[in-house]
Amino acid sequence: MLIKLGAWLLNTQTGVLTTEHQSGADENKRLDHTPLALLLCLLKHRDQDVTKNMMLAEVWSNKVVSEDVLSVAISQIRKVLEDNARKPCILKQYQALVTDL
Repeated sequence: MLIKLGAWLLNTQTGVLTTEHQSGADENKRLDHTPLALLLCLLKHRDQDVTKNMMLAEVWSNKVVSEDVLSVAISQIRKVLEDNARKPCILKQYQALVTDL
């Protein structure tokens, strides 16, 4: 499935993000498995509040991890999407749905 995220087009099967630059050349980036799983979790639950516990249970099920993994994964998503945490353009629409982050 392809999902539009700002100027990026995400292939949910491969984790590849594609955008076209002003030069007309396409740029491809790839999200690693865990940040991709978190982004898909946020997209899946975009119409409801998503707690840290929900994200941890869905993305890191059957693994013992600290809540720090959420911040790391969000940072990785923002880096690939070139989204600024202080002035978010892409994840801000999900940030309001993510409680306690």
